[in-house]
Amino acid sequence: MRKIYLYTEPDGGVPFLRFLAVTDEKMRQKLRHGLYCLARFPDYMTEPHVKHFNIERYKDLYEFRERIRILVRIIFTLDAAGNVIILHPFVKKHDCNTMQALESSLRMLHQINNAQGGLTEYQWKEDANAAKTNESNHGGRGGAGCHSRNCFALNFEEMREKK
Repeated sequence: MRKIYLYTEPDGGVPFLRFLAVTDEKMRQKLRHGLYCLARFPDYMTEPHVKHFNIERYKDLYEFRERIRILVRIIFTLDAAGNVIILHPFVKKHDCNTMQALESSLRMLHQINNAQGGLTEYQWKEDANAAKTNESNHGGRGGAGCHSRNCFALNFEEMREKK
């Protein structure tokens, strides 16, 4: 299973956690589920869930996509080990939002590479019943058919307490 890391600003803030704090509960659940599938199932890295940018300047960046009345996008990249590094979450209202997010993500990568910004490992909190449900829904094999809404819950409160 891939690990998921969150970009951490030089002042210790985590943009992804701030973004989650202002989204509604349904969207938070959908994002949690999508990130779980992204970490657990390699086949999930395809459209419509994930878009890889082909433009040379952004070739290392991907866009995770979710939708419930609003379009939510998360720009991320992969490290050398294939782990996910979440950079910039946003609500897409116009095409220019994506370009702004891509530029912001490049700045974040630059800060990570220059030791100005950091990474925080995303902590998963497993619910035993959800894990059993997940394995039975996926037949233990996973894949792009990741549909269980209760796969895993992310423990955001513990992450905030660790800071």
